[in-house]
Amino acid sequence: MAQRRQKFETTLNSWVGGDINELIMAWGAPTGVYKMPNQNTVFTWQTAGGMPTPEGGELMISCKISIFTDPRGRIFSWRWEGNGCV
Repeated sequence: MAQRRQKFETTLNSWVGGDINELIMAWGAPTGVYKMPNQNTVFTWQTAGGMPTPEGGELMISCKISIFTDPRGRIFSWRWEGNGCV
């Protein structure tokens, strides 16, 4: 799991300094966009679903990736959360 997490975060780090338009071309349209008061923007990609368990129940799986850009559209940070990202 640690190797998968490291690879996932390395991929996210590779976008830092890049243009948000290129990321959108690669990942598709975000599920949310929020313009912050300081003119930075947060782009969010979010997925959720269920996975059947052997006991007949369902395990909820989710992943939310937030990409932070400056007013010129340059990526300067990211954050992820959820049990379905890595």
